[in-house]
Amino acid sequence: MRKRNALVVTLLALAMLVVLLFPAGAASNKDKVFQELTRQGLNTAAACGVMANIDKESTFKPTATSRGGSYGLCQWTGSRKTDLFNFCSKNGLDASTVEGQIDFLLYELQTGYKSVWNTLKSTPNTADGAYNAAYRFCYDFERPASKASRSSERASLAKSTYWPAYKGFVTLNGIVKGPDGKWALYENGEVKTGYTGIAENANGWWRIENGYVNFGANGVYKNEYGWWRVEGGKVTFEADGIYKNEYGWWKTTDSKVTFNETGVFENPYGVWYVENSKVDFSKNGQVTYNGVLYNVENGKATVATAAPTAPAAAPAS
Repeated sequence: MRKRNALVVTLLALAMLVVLLFPAGAASNKDKVFQELTRQGLNTAAACGVMANIDKESTFKPTATSRGGSYGLCQWTGSRKTDLFNFCSKNGLDASTVEGQIDFLLYELQTGYKSVWNTLKSTPNTADGAYNAAYRFCYDFERPASKASRSSERASLAKSTYWPAYKGFVTLNGIVKGPDGKWALYENGEVKTGYTGIAENANGWWRIENGYVNFGANGVYKNEYGWWRVEGGKVTFEADGIYKNEYGWWKTTDSKVTFNETGVFENPYGVWYVENSKVDFSKNGQVTYNGVLYNVENGKATVATAAPTAPAAAPAS
């Protein structure tokens, strides 16, 4: 019984330690920090060096505070903390987020800590590069008490922990299958939920709705290259026919609306008069297309039947 109780106590202690070391959302914030740093020009080694410092400063919590009033990922304090909030306010950013704080961090490095910035930009993309980046960032930017020992500690963390974890990290970009198993349009690791349209990857052009591929899409949709017929979420480049969307019925050639086709064309619902690639439901009368005469009523065409020729009058006697 005593052994069981001791084991339970040990397991509880380990669980508490995990919670302390890896708070909820920390892993997600780590990835966000890495993505933001590399998106804005740092290589993996330099990003790992910065991340080792952020780990020790705030455990990747952008709202972390200290008794002395420090705040954020890098524990800004005093006038630098004020600068953080002013910078984010001026640039339409949220000072309580990873994105806002990393933007400010890079601004601060490039304007007030140029030697540190130059070190980060020139560091070799290696394990030793991660070590050096973390050391210089701590020693010259964070500047904690016991600078040398803490810089060495963070440098070792960058080399032994962050570099192995992130050296093969792939930031999702383009139309790819995400961690949730869904195909989506990513930009720097984030789904572009604000995008609806047609986008391309190596497998073709796809209908995107709120960032995700809609494999059930069938219709005529637009991207920057024109209007396209989509079937099963994909532009086939083979659709020649008349298809409907919210703006009308459209004639496509090789899946594209050319806006210059005029004539009589067929779809499963009938034969139609098309002008400038759009069915003209106001058209009435007769038209000739490819040598055939058609009667058109409200845009729908039927082959005209010629009236029988009247017999010639008998000659006068």
